[in-house]
Amino acid sequence: MDNEPKVPRAALRIETLAAAMETELPSLASIVDVLATQAAKGNAHPELWDSLHEAAMRDGRVDELSAIYAGLSQEKRIKLAPPAVQRDVWLAVATFFEEYGSDVASAESALERAFAADPGHLGVFERLDRLIDHRGDPFATASLCVAAAPHRAEVVDQVALLRRAIDLLASYGQDDDKLIKLCQAVLKLDPNDDAAGLVLEERLAATGRTAELAKLFEQRIASTSSQSEAESLRNRLLPIYANELRDHERAVVHFEA
Repeated sequence: MDNEPKVPRAALRIETLAAAMETELPSLASIVDVLATQAAKGNAHPELWDSLHEAAMRDGRVDELSAIYAGLSQEKRIKLAPPAVQRDVWLAVATFFEEYGSDVASAESALERAFAADPGHLGVFERLDRLIDHRGDPFATASLCVAAAPHRAEVVDQVALLRRAIDLLASYGQDDDKLIKLCQAVLKLDPNDDAAGLVLEERLAATGRTAELAKLFEQRIASTSSQSEAESLRNRLLPIYANELRDHERAVVHFEA
């Protein structure tokens, strides 16, 4: 950055930063340094990050700022800052790469850091989800949904994210172990989720996990209040006990029931 205007570090203070960026940008590294220092203290100043990005575009210094942001991930003060501070810094960086730098990959990387810092933030999730969806990676989307689910306050929202991951994996992949675990997680949250129960039943049968399949039927029989549904489940369970597991004692119990 030898061509940058030599501005003494002390001349750049947060109180005067906006005015300093109005005409010609001083040292970009110094500006980012001031903003990062303030962010680490809990003062995000999103309006000043926005002003910096606009000024970088105005002065034709987008590539230069991109290079500075690329090294920001190594800054210890950012790594050690509170999660909300890290989130806000990486959101600002993601906005720059997406709106000014035309660098979607770097924007996604910044959003991944923001998500790692605050996985419960809905805005971060939605932006990252949109970028992943745009590049068409259903497995990455499924992983994002699984990572976000435990951080949602409402069970219905957790289930919705896990269901989406199940649908994606069932449609595009053959990861039976992951599908089985996801279906079990959904049924633990909502035992009456028929869609997850059906996928789980199919995957257990397809992978020859008959003991787990029998346990699934047992659980569904115990949880249903419908006599006809219980009878239907027992009719499907009986051959498993009698023919595959050779557990005639359990078969007799359900036969008598």
